[in-house]
Amino acid sequence: MARNQSGDHDRIRAPGLVTAGATDIGRVRGVNQDALGEFEDPGRGLQLLVVADGMGGHRGGEVASRTAIIVSHRLSAVADAD
Repeated sequence: MARNQSGDHDRIRAPGLVTAGATDIGRVRGVNQDALGEFEDPGRGLQLLVVADGMGGHRGGEVASRTAIIVSHRLSAVADAD
């Protein structure tokens, strides 16, 4: 969110925004460790886009990136409730 002159946060709105996402396993790894998330609140016109990169081939990187997406979604739902 951007801060306005009074220091408050303004929500950035982009009517008609079209998004797309893709990840690639690459040439080295046997598992894709990247994850994407897109969460919307159409009633308020808000959208949260999240990209979670893996951990450079360390074991469990795919779990870490998907967990980051899940937590981001839960936090956005809590923020919407406020």
